[in-house]
Amino acid sequence: MCFNKLISLQLLFIAALVFLIINSCQRQLHFDELPAEGNLLKDANSNCKPVIIGGTFRKNKDLADTNFITVEVSVTREGAYSIHTDTINGYWFGASGNFTTTGTTTVRLQAHGKPLNVGNDPFTIKFNSSTCSTKIPVNDGPAASFSFLGAPDRCRGAVVLGDYTKGVQLNSSNIAKVDVYVTSPGSYSFSSNFVNGYQFSSSGNLPDYGNQTLILTASGSPAQAGVDVFTINAGFSSCTIVDTVKDTPPVFNLNHFPIAYNDRWAYDDLSGTSDSVTRLFFDSISVNGFLYHVMKQQTSLGTTNLHFRKNGNDYYEYGEVEKYTATVTFSPKVIGDIPFLKEGLSNNQSWLSPNYTGVATFGQTILIRYSFTCTTNNGSVAVNGRVFNQVYEIRMRPEIASVGGSFGSTGEVYDFYYAAGVGLIYMREAVNGITMKEWHLRSWVVN
Repeated sequence: MCFNKLISLQLLFIAALVFLIINSCQRQLHFDELPAEGNLLKDANSNCKPVIIGGTFRKNKDLADTNFITVEVSVTREGAYSIHTDTINGYWFGASGNFTTTGTTTVRLQAHGKPLNVGNDPFTIKFNSSTCSTKIPVNDGPAASFSFLGAPDRCRGAVVLGDYTKGVQLNSSNIAKVDVYVTSPGSYSFSSNFVNGYQFSSSGNLPDYGNQTLILTASGSPAQAGVDVFTINAGFSSCTIVDTVKDTPPVFNLNHFPIAYNDRWAYDDLSGTSDSVTRLFFDSISVNGFLYHVMKQQTSLGTTNLHFRKNGNDYYEYGEVEKYTATVTFSPKVIGDIPFLKEGLSNNQSWLSPNYTGVATFGQTILIRYSFTCTTNNGSVAVNGRVFNQVYEIRMRPEIASVGGSFGSTGEVYDFYYAAGVGLIYMREAVNGITMKEWHLRSWVVN
């Protein structure tokens, strides 16, 4: 009897142990099935932000442990990760492991392979569905050996050029110059540390011995105003450069379409060679009991006056109602208000203009209306090297119908981007997917 009880207890213990092992394995398998999630940090132009390039990349030279790039990742779920690039010019970068915490972290991607040709190689870095881009310079010949004048303190002869403003994307005008003493000519490549959202880097070839000046290019977008100190190093030599970031000018007018007297804008017209478009509010006029602000618009085709008004949160353009479609011309002309924009929009909010009825030049009565959709209500958009925030991205489609018929698209699509406190920053007109007109904001004055 006692022997049977002992056997039963032993069997019960073994069964419980097997259950715990299986359950533990199932939990482990379940954990392994949940990879890490997150996004690669990048700027408005999809450039990885930041990227530090380690080592010098030379033609026909096998890459070593000193050749790598670093990227930053915003981790939203812990787990296993794999970050890699495509293969370009005979080499690639990759890293794998486990993220044990969420938040922003830096990942080092080791280089593999051997560059086959000289040039600037464009790589796409991939983490799950997130991608960003960077370029790696490949040089020929031996690596240069040099030291920074002023090391290890402030770089001697250091000059920082360009405008550095909080929240503004840096461009080719943002550079720094430093002096070096070359002891062995050859190719070089180095980057500073990443400070306050941006960094400096330089690559190229040093053909001669002695004192030379290197030009470093800045990349990124300063996050805060203030004084930033960067460290640059090459081998055993390092020094510092100092830059000052200005604060973003305060925005007093947060309307997405300012209409005050003397507000003005200038655009690059990409549909014409070196063409510009200027717009200026210079007058006002009363029509049918409504006060309209008159805008003078100058393009390569001439000068026209446009009429706009705001009622509550709604903006209207007053004029020929068929002006945004080339499919129909009314005769006589039909004049009316087009409700082209609203304040307080939400994502994917849509609205329709009234139906405008007129007789087309071919004799048929035609109805026109415009369909509007706010595809993004709080976007960040880079135009001409400047990042605009609080942007409404509006898509407009003209539609026509015969009397008693259904409305259908004309195939024309307009994209209008409006930034708070600035106004229209970008416009594109396309017909069946082909760009017919495109404007990029160059400068503006808003009161």
